[in-house]
Parts: sequence; C-alpha cells; structure tokens
Amino acid sequence: MKVFAVIFLLWIPLVLIRYPGIQSGGVSAQFQQIMGMDTLARRLSPVIYDGHYISGHHPVLLTFLFGMFIRIGAEAGNVDIGMFLLNCAVCIFNALGWAYIISSFYQYLNRREWFLLFICFSANPLIISLNTYVLKDNLFATLLSVYCIVIFRICQDGMTKRYKYQMLGISILLPFIKNQGIYIVALVNIILIFSIRSTIRAWIKNIVFSILIYGIIFSGVIMPLMKISPGGKQEMFSLFFQATAKTMLEHSDEIEKEEAEVITKILPIEDWSVYTPHKSDNIKFQFNQK
Repeated sequence: MKVFAVIFLLWIPLVLIRYPGIQSGGVSAQFQQIMGMDTLARRLSPVIYDGHYISGHHPVLLTFLFGMFIRIGAEAGNVDIGMFLLNCAVCIFNALGWAYIISSFYQYLNRREWFLLFICFSANPLIISLNTYVLKDNLFATLLSVYCIVIFRICQDGMTKRYKYQMLGISILLPFIKNQGIYIVALVNIILIFSIRSTIRAWIKNIVFSILIYGIIFSGVIMPLMKISPGGKQEMFSLFFQATAKTMLEHSDEIEKEEAEVITKILPIEDWSVYTPHKSDNIKFQFNQK
C-alpha cells in the first residue's frame, strides 16, 4: 500500500493536467453505447436488437463501468466530470496493479536495482503506449502483468492456496477486461499443464471455469437475455485483412483482376493507403459481413 500511495501521488497530477482525460475511438464508442447511440461495431454485429445499443464488440463489463461514470457526469450536467472521474478510477486500478508488480520484485533485487525499477514503472503514464489513451487496453495490460507475476511466484515458491485462487480469479476476469483474454487464458494454462505438471488440475480448472463463465454463461446466455449484440467476425479475420491490405497496397501490379474483384467484395476499400501496419481498425471495419 505504501508503493501504491507513492505511485498514485505521482500519477494524479498528470490526470489533473489532462482534465477531463484523453480518450481513444474505442472508449468513445463505449460511451455512445451507454448513451443510447448507434455505433459501427453494433451495425457490424450478426445480431442487432432494436432499441438496444450495447455491443459485445467491446468488453461489456468495461462498457458498463465506463458508462456509469459518464452517466454521473451527465446527471450532474457536465459529461466532462464523468470522464474525469473515470480517469481517476483507472489511475487507481493501474496504480494498484503496478504497485503489486513492483513490490513482487523487492525480494529478488538489491535496493538500487529495485529503486531503478520503481522509477521506470512510475514513469509509465508519460509513455503514450502505456498512458490512459486506451483505457481498456491499459487495464488489460496491468492485469496481464499481474497474471505473469503470479505465475512467476508459483514457479519460485510452488502452488499455494492463495496463488491458486489468484490464478483462478484472474483467469475468469481477463476475458471480461478484453474479449481476446479467453484465448490468452487457454494458451497460457495449456503451456503450464506441460511445464508445471505438479498442479495440472489447477491449470485445467482455470481453462474450464473461464470458458464456462465467460464463453458459455455470459456470452451464450446473459448477453442474449440482456439483448447485447455479439461482436462481428472482423476481429477473427483482422490478421488476414491486414495481410491482404498490405499486399493490395504494395503489390497491386501482381494482383489478377479476378482476384481483386473477389477481395473488394469482402473489403470494399477504394484507397488501400488507409492501411497501417500497427493497427487493424482502419481495415477490419470495412469488412462486408454479407
């Protein structure tokens, strides 16, 4: 808690300076959903519920969390207040996560090394890729880092009841923070099954419970009951869309006319220069669902 308090005191001035906060396109779309506005992610869903605007394209848990703060601001007559409170909340969650991570290394480093580590991690809001620009990805990166530390501790100290419950809790929570988290949980625990065989049952439980709670109960039962539109297939295909766009942009002279016609039916893009190598959003949202 001491480390958390120091990190929070170092970070909160940045949150104040950035009032009401820096937001990315994904987060603004989540705000729009809560405020009852239509979004592109919803329109790309294979199932659209009339009069219901929440989409499973974005993490639903975070959509409601973000939306709750925006509602507070809207009710107070100033949406900026809600955005500011949200950034304060994200600052607290991240500071807690990084404090746990930094403290975990205290027993493995000397004071000078640990202090250098503390300085590096405390400076992370100054780096654009780790600041509050993309709130859901920021929270996911923090939780994923905590997950790695718990695995590291298990490798060092063995599986205790505390670590077992921590692993299970994070395994269940990760998919709710970012939809792709379910794949990370499955892959990581499969690797652990073969690498740390003494606790195979614990790794299997992590996979089974995360799939059961998120993949079956939440996605298969709760989302339809709440009329939340599922995410579209563009997420699954984004890697292939990126490769296609890169080819169309850099090797267009090698593409046959018939091939180009098929590709543009799936990705009706007039100017392939919208492609960017580090982000698939520009391409994947052009996807023709039909």
